[in-house]
Amino acid sequence: MYELFIHRRVKKQIKKIPNYRQEKIMEFFLVLSKNPFANQFQIKKIDDTPLTFRCRIGKFRIIYVIEKNKKKIYIRRIEHRQWDYKKMLSF
Repeated sequence: MYELFIHRRVKKQIKKIPNYRQEKIMEFFLVLSKNPFANQFQIKKIDDTPLTFRCRIGKFRIIYVIEKNKKKIYIRRIEHRQWDYKKMLSF
């Protein structure tokens, strides 16, 4: 099982998202902590970045980094899909 670290900015952003999406996001975090490479959600690796992934939940994108050797996952950003990935990766 992987340990999740959620950035404080992400915690604030989640509160602004509609409740039905918040439930999906929490479900995603639970699945992610058990298996970060599960195909249950729309997960894609972000090009040119080591072990950085994005997950699509509705109109929102979650950006996270996996440290395999330490079994840690860092949730870096959650943004509306209109955001540019280059901006999202500047964390």
